[in-house]
Amino acid sequence: MAWNLSLLVQGNDSALHTQGQVRVNGSTTPGTCGSLLANFNASSGEVSVDLSTHTKSLHLEFRVTQVEENPTRIHIQNGILRVDSKEVAFEGILDDQNNNCVPGENLTLHFAGGQTMSLETFLIQHMGAQPCRQP
Repeated sequence: MAWNLSLLVQGNDSALHTQGQVRVNGSTTPGTCGSLLANFNASSGEVSVDLSTHTKSLHLEFRVTQVEENPTRIHIQNGILRVDSKEVAFEGILDDQNNNCVPGENLTLHFAGGQTMSLETFLIQHMGAQPCRQP
C-alpha cells in the first residue's frame, strides 16, 4: 500500500505547505461478505513528510524495517527530524518494553553536538510525559 499526500493551506498572511509520502508493505487476509480486507499486517515501510511556512520548516523521515506484534515493536532506521536548521537522527526499536506508558527506551536520539538520549528520556525530561508506573 502507498499513500502520497500534498496539501497547501493559506490564510491570514501565512501559508502552510506540506507534502509527504508513506509507504507500507505487508500482507493482507482477504475479507468475506463484501469486506475488502479482514486483516492487514504491516512488515516494513518508509515515511517522508515536509511542513513549511514562510519562516519555519520541518522535515521527518525514517524507514521501518520490521514490525513485531504482541508486544508491538517497530524497528526504525535512518530517522531524521529537522526543525529549521536543528537536526536529530534516530534509530532503534520503538516500543514500551518496560511498560511505563512512555515509549522509546530502545530508540536512540543522536543530537548534532554528539549527545545521545533515548526517546523515552527525552519525552519525560523535555516534553512532560508522565510514566504510568515505574519499571
